[in-house]
Amino acid sequence: MPTSFKGQSEVESRNTAASDAFVAVPDRCVGTHDGQLLKFLTPCGTGLMTHPSVVFIPQGISGYSYWMAGTPYDGVDDSIENPCIYASHDGATWEIPAGATNPVAPKPPGRAHNSDAHLAFDGAALHLWYRRTNDGYDTILHATSSDGSQWSEFDHALRLPQHQERILSPTVCRSGTQWVMYTVKFVRHGNRKVVQRRESGNPCGPWGAPTNCDINLPDGRLPWHIDVCHVGSQFWMVIADSTSNEGGDLFFATSQEGLSFDVAREPLLSRHSSVGNGLYRSALVARPSIERGGSEIVIADAWYSVVDGRRWGVCRGEISLQTPSSDLPLM
Repeated sequence: MPTSFKGQSEVESRNTAASDAFVAVPDRCVGTHDGQLLKFLTPCGTGLMTHPSVVFIPQGISGYSYWMAGTPYDGVDDSIENPCIYASHDGATWEIPAGATNPVAPKPPGRAHNSDAHLAFDGAALHLWYRRTNDGYDTILHATSSDGSQWSEFDHALRLPQHQERILSPTVCRSGTQWVMYTVKFVRHGNRKVVQRRESGNPCGPWGAPTNCDINLPDGRLPWHIDVCHVGSQFWMVIADSTSNEGGDLFFATSQEGLSFDVAREPLLSRHSSVGNGLYRSALVARPSIERGGSEIVIADAWYSVVDGRRWGVCRGEISLQTPSSDLPLM
C-alpha cells in the first residue's frame, strides 16, 4: 500500500535534537516506499537515476531543505553515470538548482567512468564525493559548495591501484571532529566483499589506514553498496546485498562504535517489494522529530534505488521502528 508523506510543514516543525532520544533495533526496523519512481531531469535525457545520497538541512541552502547527489544509469551505459546535483523542498519533487550545471563532474577520458556519488553537509557547506574507476585506479574525488550550484575543483581524496583491490560505494559522515569514510572492498578472487572504515580530520584526506568492519549478513550474503549516518550515539547503515548489477535486498544495521554492526536477520525491504526486481544503493536521513503511528515510530526518511532490467530509478520511503511499548528505547 502506498505510504503518504508530509511536505514542507514537516520540514519546518522538525527538532534536530529529537533523534538523539532513542536507539534503533535492527530486527524491529521495517522499510516502506510509496511505489512511485521520482522524476529527474538528467543530462542524458533518460530520466533514469540511481545511487541517491540525500541530506536534510533545516535552515536550507539557496532556499532548499533537501539536497541529493545521484548518477544517471540505464544498466548498460557507464558513460552516463556522472554525478548530478538536485534540490527539493519536500524530498519528493526534485529540480536542478538555479545556477547549477549537471553533471557536476564530467565523464573522464578513455575507458574510465564515474559512479557512486555521496553528499554530506558540515553546517556551512555541502561536500560531494564520487568514485572514478577503470583507468588502472579506483579514485574517490571530493569537492565542496556553499550554495549547491557552484562547486570547487574536484581533488583526489583516496586513490588505490585496481590490481590491489577495488573500492566501491563511498559514504562519509562526521563523528565528533573526525570525518569517517566507509567503503566496500571488493576482491574479485573468491568474490570477497568487506566494509572498511577510514578516518581523517579533513574531508579530502589524507585518510588513515582502513579497518575492517564486523558485518555479518544472513545466509552468507555479501555487502555491495551502503549508506551510513551517525545518529546520536549510533551509526546506522543500510546495506544492499548483491553479486551483480541486478540488485538485491536491503538490510539495516546499527553500531555503537562504528566498527561492529548488528545486522537485522530479515531484510529491511525485500527486492520483491520494490517496483522493479531488485534494490540497490539507498539513502537514509534520520528524522529529527519522532512520528508515532500506533506501535511504530518513523525514525528515518529513505530514498531507495530500484532496478528493473534497464529501468533504474529512485522511490521515496520511510524506515520505522516497531515498538511494543509506549516508551522509547533510550540511549
